[in-house]
Amino acid sequence: MYKNENGFTLIEMLIVMSIIALLLILITPKLADHQENITRRSDEAVVGFVNTQIQSYYLDHHYFPADFDALISGQYIEEELMSSTTTPLIFTDTTNKKVKLTSE
Repeated sequence: MYKNENGFTLIEMLIVMSIIALLLILITPKLADHQENITRRSDEAVVGFVNTQIQSYYLDHHYFPADFDALISGQYIEEELMSSTTTPLIFTDTTNKKVKLTSE
């Protein structure tokens, strides 16, 4: 009798599924770490940009902005930028008006 053997056996399918599951278990934590790294770098870029815009404000007005609203109303930064960081920004120096993330 002729036997058709064109398909996969159950054991072959289980082995393939086990290998895929093992790869997913190994890769998933790396993806989470990568996302945290991207978020941290994005927040650092916002801090750098806001600090640059504070200096630009100073060059235009010869005094530092009192708060973030002065930067927003002067169109130095957009309001959405302030909410784009995962942690809020604060002024760290009253004389130089540098900003940092509150969690640092």
